[in-house]
Amino acid sequence: MFLRILWLWVFTWLVRTTRGLQGDSYCNPTMCIRAFVNGTQTTCESCIAPGRLWCCRAKQLAVNQCTEADSNYIDQMQANLGEKQFGWMAVGFGTTMIDADMIIMWPNQDGSVTLSQRASRNHAQPTIVDNPARVATKYLQLSSQTANQTTLAFTVPASTQTIERLIWAVSTLRPSSANADAGLLQHAASGAISLDLSRTFSDDIEGIVAPTGHPPLQVNGPM
Repeated sequence: MFLRILWLWVFTWLVRTTRGLQGDSYCNPTMCIRAFVNGTQTTCESCIAPGRLWCCRAKQLAVNQCTEADSNYIDQMQANLGEKQFGWMAVGFGTTMIDADMIIMWPNQDGSVTLSQRASRNHAQPTIVDNPARVATKYLQLSSQTANQTTLAFTVPASTQTIERLIWAVSTLRPSSANADAGLLQHAASGAISLDLSRTFSDDIEGIVAPTGHPPLQVNGPM
């Protein structure tokens, strides 16, 4: 109980110290997508200042400093589907499903999370991309699952574009395994959106960070 309270306090503090983050969000009745960008920072010491902790958090505190080249894009996908209804979620960079570089994620029954980077060159099921242009990394601090909601997040190198054109999809059918190349069944909903990553979040950024009440999901295999 103490650890859960401490975890909630940490995320409450994160909300209060991330003012000035750049990013945008989109919601519909099925899911929400929230994207925010780490500003380039020189050292992790500066990351403790308001709005700069993400430079450290995105790297899971595994480095001693963040160079000026470190600019990461954090994407959070949230579906109004709980652990019994949720299958998988995806975001792709592009305007159509065909040729979009997709990042597909799903939680597994053992509490782990799978991240799969794929692309579809026609109307067939997307296949694994061995060397994606932007390599995504699971961001489990902002990932959780409850009986009514699933939230999955990843980081990916920021592009030079301030307008990010994305496709999204969500399915209620879980993949056949935890493997990154597991078969996917048809999505239940999909669409195309644009996010303006030059925007600055206001002080009221409730919902931008992880849902409270549940600790982060575990890692499935190497990050």
